[in-house]
Amino acid sequence: MSRLRAVLGAEVIASVGSGYALTAGACDLVVLDELARQGRHGEALALWQGEPLAGLDGGYAHAQRARLAERRLALLELRLGEDVEAGRHAEVVAELSTLRAEHPLRERLAGLLMLALYRSGRQAEAIGVFTDLRKLLAEELGVDPSPELGELYQRIITADPGLGAQPGGGAAPRRRCRASFRRT
Repeated sequence: MSRLRAVLGAEVIASVGSGYALTAGACDLVVLDELARQGRHGEALALWQGEPLAGLDGGYAHAQRARLAERRLALLELRLGEDVEAGRHAEVVAELSTLRAEHPLRERLAGLLMLALYRSGRQAEAIGVFTDLRKLLAEELGVDPSPELGELYQRIITADPGLGAQPGGGAAPRRRCRASFRRT
């Protein structure tokens, strides 16, 4: 225990009864949870460095890695949604496109990419994202996109001004479009 305290710092490991415990805030996940709870998604994501539990083998470590990867992806979706809503749609198109390629069945990412593309004046590409997803969902799972995503698609093809930007890429009157999508 003394070597572990020397590496981590004595204040990180507290003596509790006949055992030991990590002090509050000593674990990145505790800090990450608090930042996420406060809506500070970018700061929470900044804590992520490398693969969680790297070097650990076994079923438990694998399951935890998968759980943590899902958690990171959900935080990314929240942060990217905030970026799109804040008008940084053009800046996040590349990141959304990359994530979408890595997670092609994820409707939330598809919806965010559609909205970011549309608000960047790329209506045809936004429509293409939906068309590709609809085909993939039908082929892979035998299902249709969620009603929420279908509604966004309809709003994009009709150039609904409530989406916050015109197809030409110019700024429209500031209206918020809070798009929500069911996770798949």
